[in-house]
Amino acid sequence: MLEGQRLLEEVLRAGVPAQLVLHTGRLNPPGRSVVNRLARAGAIVEEVSEPVMNACSATEHNPGLLAVVAQPQLKPPADVALALVLDGIAEPGNLGALLRTAEAAGVQAVWLAPGSVDAFNPKVVRAAAGAHLRLPVIGATWEQITAALQGCRLWRAAAGSGQAYNTVDWRGRCGLLLSGETRGFDARGVKLAAGTVHVPMASAVESLNVAVAAGVILLEAARQRRA
Repeated sequence: MLEGQRLLEEVLRAGVPAQLVLHTGRLNPPGRSVVNRLARAGAIVEEVSEPVMNACSATEHNPGLLAVVAQPQLKPPADVALALVLDGIAEPGNLGALLRTAEAAGVQAVWLAPGSVDAFNPKVVRAAAGAHLRLPVIGATWEQITAALQGCRLWRAAAGSGQAYNTVDWRGRCGLLLSGETRGFDARGVKLAAGTVHVPMASAVESLNVAVAAGVILLEAARQRRA
């Protein structure tokens, strides 16, 4: 379920068919245009009351517009050039931000190891801002992740450990492994990584939020890959 005009615009951009669209009578003209376009694409459209919308919405203040779409079943490329592996990311907002950042940095697929929050949790979907519609997100065992990333050099990010992230060569087939801030890495993830990187900091701050650290590192990888 996707809520709000912006996410439904992403549905249209991605060409993903919506099965059902619900809206209240308080649509603005751009919102009405989105609903009309979804209807022309084959969605069933229903106007509902505020109490019904409140019951359907996963947000505290419903946006007056939502759509039900099939969960995307996107497959990663056979030889992923830039990958992200997430180990035990339990906070939905963090996972959503990680997916949004990964897409912006050109990551081709994201693997969720056991212990992570459901990628289609409503809070994850909202924070990802449409990334689910274009970016393959795969829930997998460590054995499946290892098999999928054969030949891909994976770097594990850990505060204060290993080499500075911007001294790594992020060209070629490579990826980033991140864990939840309090949980730490599964031993199988540590074994899978070829090395460890960190983000140098100028103060006594122990670590960055996982989504912030991902943004710093992945955008450096994107910069190198464009050069």
